[in-house]
Amino acid sequence: MSSTPSQFSSVLHILSERAEWDQLAQYLHTLDPTDDSIKKELITCEGPNEWTPLMLSCARAPPDTIQLLLERCPESVMIADRSGAYPLHFVCSWKDGNEHEKIELTKVLEHLLEYGPKALNMQNQWGQTPMHCLFDTDDMPSVETVRILLGLQPSAVDESIGSGGGT
Repeated sequence: MSSTPSQFSSVLHILSERAEWDQLAQYLHTLDPTDDSIKKELITCEGPNEWTPLMLSCARAPPDTIQLLLERCPESVMIADRSGAYPLHFVCSWKDGNEHEKIELTKVLEHLLEYGPKALNMQNQWGQTPMHCLFDTDDMPSVETVRILLGLQPSAVDESIGSGGGT
């Protein structure tokens, strides 16, 4: 680990903050999944913004890391930070970039919604749902991202766009 001081005290928070995804996965794989201390660490909010390891990981970690964090502690998806933002708010604030980032974003959204579909309706302290966060800047989200949040299947969007309004 880097020698830069961290604002966090738990190992999982520090690994997430430093984006050390391989070490984070290794650490989680070495621990007993039934050990309650791991769940406690995964739901503990730390730092000035009161973030969990999942929140620290959401916008930067590979989808398999997000999946592992959720498998170890599914309830972490429904924990809010100091501003009332949930992990889904974090990801929806992360804008699509290149093609690889769009694929990553899609997978992360799907993982979060699988474990916490109720987060779609949760509001932060500004009254924003995750969908609001998607449109909070001048950058438009991809159709795929909106489709996932609306719960539409790929074929539903493809057919409606491709049909040109009727056949």
